Amino acid sequence: MLFLKTLLTGTALLILVLASSFPALADGQRINTPQQFAQAEASERQAEVAPKNFPQADLEKFANAWVRIRIIEEQAKDKLGQVLLSQNWPQDRLEAIADAESSEQPLEPELTPDERKKLQELETKANQIGEKASADIQQTVLAQGLELEEFELILTSARNNDSLRDQLKPLIQQAVKSIQSGGLEKDAASENSEK
Repeated sequence: MLFLKTLLTGTALLILVLASSFPALADGQRINTPQQFAQAEASERQAEVAPKNFPQADLEKFANAWVRIRIIEEQAKDKLGQVLLSQNWPQDRLEAIADAESSEQPLEPELTPDERKKLQELETKANQIGEKASADIQQTVLAQGLELEEFELILTSARNNDSLRDQLKPLIQQAVKSIQSGGLEKDAASENSEK
């Protein structure tokens, strides 16, 4: 239940989504062990040391996927916020619970059985929302024509390479304009017709 503190700051879902997608191993699996984490870290360091020149088409695919991923994340955060609001928690009680969890101090007064149940329901729903968002993100990357590993490599490289970030900015702006002019609905319609 330690996720509650970050939930209150609006980043829990982002963490859930990113933890399930990035960094990931070459086979797209989650990082669950220290060895897997070390492997992912080594992969990121390698990307830092040896910047790669990516084809323009891949950068355009990345930009389109990146913008769509941000939309998925925002929608998931909104859903999580709706779940939280539907539980009618008093703000001061949520803050007290989050503070107690982050400081590992006892909560005063302790959780009531009803509060425990509500927190368990919240955690379950947050996990469901996070898993769905993660699956949607992976599907989005693949639908744009990139492999997950290539997307992650571009993402990691962009974090460490100002020149690549500068290259991506106008492509991301173009992807936003495309979506604003109806590109997202067209994508959804074409995905539905393929199914």
